[in-house]
Amino acid sequence: MPTRVRKISVMEVAMLALSLTALQGCTTSRAAPETPAFEARVEAEETVCCPPAYEVTNNGSGMFWGSGSTQIVRLGDKLFVSAFEAVPGVAPLNNARWALYERGPDGWRLCQRDEKDRTREPCPLGVSQAGRLLMSVNPTLAPPVPMPPVASEAKATGGPARPEFLEFDPARPEQEPKHWVPQWDDAPQFTDHSYRAFAADGKNSEFILFNKIGSTHSEWAFLDKHGGWKTGQLAWPKGEDPKFSVWGGPGTPVNYANAILAGRQVYYLGGSPLNIWNRIDPANTETWGRSKWGWRMRKLHCTWTPDVTSTPFSEWVVLDDTMDDGGTIGMGDSWLAPDGRLHVVWQKEPINPQLRDLHFPDIKRDWHVCYGILKDGKLLEKRVVLSGGETTGPLHPTGYIGHPRLHITPDLTLYILCNLVGTTPETRPQTGTYAMRIGRDGSISAPVRIPLARPIPGSFFTASPRAGCPLTEAADLLIADTIDGKPVARYARVRFVPPCSPSVTVEGALALTPGEGRTIHLTARVSDPQNDPATVEWRLPDGETRQGPTLEWTAPETGNRFAIKVTARDPQGNEGHTTTIVSLPPPELAATKDFVRVEAEDFTNQGGGEAKVCHPVGASASISYWHKDIGHWLEWEFSTPADGRYELWMRYTTPGKPRRALLLDGQSPGPEFADIAIPGTGGWCSDTDNWAYMKLGSALALSAGKHCVRMTNLADGLGVDFFVLHPLP
Repeated sequence: MPTRVRKISVMEVAMLALSLTALQGCTTSRAAPETPAFEARVEAEETVCCPPAYEVTNNGSGMFWGSGSTQIVRLGDKLFVSAFEAVPGVAPLNNARWALYERGPDGWRLCQRDEKDRTREPCPLGVSQAGRLLMSVNPTLAPPVPMPPVASEAKATGGPARPEFLEFDPARPEQEPKHWVPQWDDAPQFTDHSYRAFAADGKNSEFILFNKIGSTHSEWAFLDKHGGWKTGQLAWPKGEDPKFSVWGGPGTPVNYANAILAGRQVYYLGGSPLNIWNRIDPANTETWGRSKWGWRMRKLHCTWTPDVTSTPFSEWVVLDDTMDDGGTIGMGDSWLAPDGRLHVVWQKEPINPQLRDLHFPDIKRDWHVCYGILKDGKLLEKRVVLSGGETTGPLHPTGYIGHPRLHITPDLTLYILCNLVGTTPETRPQTGTYAMRIGRDGSISAPVRIPLARPIPGSFFTASPRAGCPLTEAADLLIADTIDGKPVARYARVRFVPPCSPSVTVEGALALTPGEGRTIHLTARVSDPQNDPATVEWRLPDGETRQGPTLEWTAPETGNRFAIKVTARDPQGNEGHTTTIVSLPPPELAATKDFVRVEAEDFTNQGGGEAKVCHPVGASASISYWHKDIGHWLEWEFSTPADGRYELWMRYTTPGKPRRALLLDGQSPGPEFADIAIPGTGGWCSDTDNWAYMKLGSALALSAGKHCVRMTNLADGLGVDFFVLHPLP
């Protein structure tokens, strides 16, 4: 079927604000309306974790490398993220491990990390509506190779691997997971290069894994709801002449794939690398090869079976390709609707600019976001929905593999999420992340800008239905970013609402400190585009709701951080939402006035490293960068007004599980202070309040006068706002 394309230029945007009516220098498949079709509202932006820089593992992979299978999933009010960490002291390839993070009422926390096995690639997640949480892992069977003194001299060494599933208890994700090992019919030669695709049928609580075996096929393993296994092979589509092929065989692997599982119906679709495209003379080796010209994904392949347990996969279908212009193609996202139609989005990138200029000057360089629909494995429709480049305007899509993404709401409305980049002074301010809505009639709205405080620079995941996640009004995004030169994984929640919906913000003291009690006073400020009156509802942590623009609430005795949800609703039923986190002192410190407080940034001495003073959310200043050097110590001096027994508390933040040793006046106060395990709080307070309080050991017997506390790094990073000495009666 020919591609159906309608390109109509849209006018320049007059003002960049929270939403975007039109874009300059970009073409879409429909004319832009006079007003936005919807508004995108950002409800949360948070740091989840800090994965290693690519150079640290240097194994060709990373946290966002497996773009076809998501690293973030939702189970009810909880979110889980599979992070990617470096294993210290181990050379590539198998020098990484998984770490499981959870987002609950108190924010993000590290549940556990793999302390036993090593791997090369990230470990995607899948869930079911029955409350199951599974992770696809591929631990190596090869012994560890020590990292040489000069990391650049490390020789990459791989080896065999054992694919399996880990099943965690979502209520107790810190506990040892259950191991599910597929029962293979043969003896597949699995390695650390799995290129695996993982999918979940959330409704039926079933899971499927595809694991690449060289240039011949993928082994697949299906885990049914009763714990039974079905395994098989999926042969790769025919490739190019083996003399020129990427993998040296007759088949071409389908990599970075989406797998979709629903009622035992399975789709598998992704990109295939090819060196030789239609205008290449294989004899002219100067014009082809990854080392010279980069990525070679040129065909988007798809196969399907109505029942993976009983029916073979169909013949491969090419959904799209770049064989005529030398560009590349990247699989984006897909969703199988209840009517059996598979919605697919992908992106086409132009030919390498140097290759074009040297050898193919007539080819124009354009970028395209594409959308297609399949049914029963057959392509029904495809079209270009957004373009930019030399013939289509200086604002173009960007992101390549894993871009764009889809978000689907409970009423089955589809949104395409994509990144755009401007290449001229006029269009550079429009660089950012956008959403387009797909109407029931197939129409596609003009792009609407998502007003993220930190625009998405490249790769991102969603909590996808392909991983078994439920359809939600708000989109959960996991974003690859860099802050202060360090890689970070960020979370954002984005809601799409009618442009006439009210918005709501919260004012008041969101963080109380020792002596300020545990009763909060908040005010909701509502703004409505049409000046309609709006009601306000507060949803408290225990589920209680209160009405009205103000809230006075006393927190229960247990817990120090609470999430309060606020909804503003106009007479037409349009809603605006926000969630605010309040941080309170523990009950022991809430009402006391007789305490000694020492700011962490006022340390008097340090050794074995260098801490930095930071200015995070919820604190005027704090110390951090206390992670790099084991043995790095800091000292603080304080004065007690009288002899007595004192509790030592600290207000701190950390996404990890640090450990510290504590000395008082040069001596250990007791065995419990030799190795203090500090629970994670969910982040570094870089963009949200992650502060928590901890009592450091049992009470200390102190005389009146000056004293010195030394804390020494035993493991992991720790940020500290202040210490409190609380006298006991």
